[in-house]
Amino acid sequence: MNPILRGNRALIRSINRSILLNAIKTQGLVSRAALVHITGLSPATVTAITGRLIEEGLVFEKATGDSTGGRPPIMLALNPRGGFVIGIKLMEGHAVGALTDLNATILAKDSIELADKQYETSVETLIALVNRLIHSSGIPTKQLMGLGIGLAGVVDFAHGIVKQNPFFGWRNILLRDVLETRMHVPVYIDNDVNTLTLSEKWLNRGQPEDNFIVITIGRGIGMGIVINGEVYRGKGGGAGELGHVMVDPNGPLCDCGKRGCLESLVSDRALVAEARRNVSPDIADLDDLIQLASEGDAGASGTCRHAARETNRQHSECTRSEINNY
Repeated sequence: MNPILRGNRALIRSINRSILLNAIKTQGLVSRAALVHITGLSPATVTAITGRLIEEGLVFEKATGDSTGGRPPIMLALNPRGGFVIGIKLMEGHAVGALTDLNATILAKDSIELADKQYETSVETLIALVNRLIHSSGIPTKQLMGLGIGLAGVVDFAHGIVKQNPFFGWRNILLRDVLETRMHVPVYIDNDVNTLTLSEKWLNRGQPEDNFIVITIGRGIGMGIVINGEVYRGKGGGAGELGHVMVDPNGPLCDCGKRGCLESLVSDRALVAEARRNVSPDIADLDDLIQLASEGDAGASGTCRHAARETNRQHSECTRSEINNY
């Protein structure tokens, strides 16, 4: 006889807790009755979970709402000082981080140089950055609720694995598990463009869109995709790797190991290299190229226009089926 599958009660409670916290944050000021209507949870579940959130200091009873004939409702609000989180962007030569309260107000910012590209050294550097942010903000360590890290490359978000990073040469690194063991807080690892896309979705209240893309062009080229309000990562975690769509099989060697990727042709570094060959060997960086183009230099302007056309063409041709193969 097959055993009857039963739901994991702890997981269900965790999901319901997350639903209620997000609803309270989104609404700003909301009654328990309204939470029942918004979330579809039962009144008993809402009362029990919000009671625990109040005990933990994450939510507080802020004001009395307007009465509709009976007792005026008690309104709930998120306590921005009830907990704190840290976000870090890990880049090729350094990492930058910020510590915020639950309203995303930045309380401390810092950056730290990476000694090398080794995985073990980078972990120690990230931990040092986290400790510096906690110290400079003055918050109690026990109030740190979680850590999020964005970095380039293909990331398995569900399992916290860096599957491939072109700048460090990392492959299949269990970064989340190692940091959670060391820091004793939940850790979330994602592609850095996906983290930027999430910030657009959560913090850009002027454009509450459920379907949009974000394209970044810099050291690399990335794309974040939101479909029906959810970030689309693809089956392998690399749905936004627009920069590694092959444009020219005989083109320059890319950091990923292939030739002729879009990134190898129109990223900041590629543009500067092309401009040094075709415009002036004295061009130091992208700012120099942009300055020449703004002054009317034909070669500099042509380099920028070609990059813009190629990026737009590849974006137009990059269908979901192609992306999903990553």
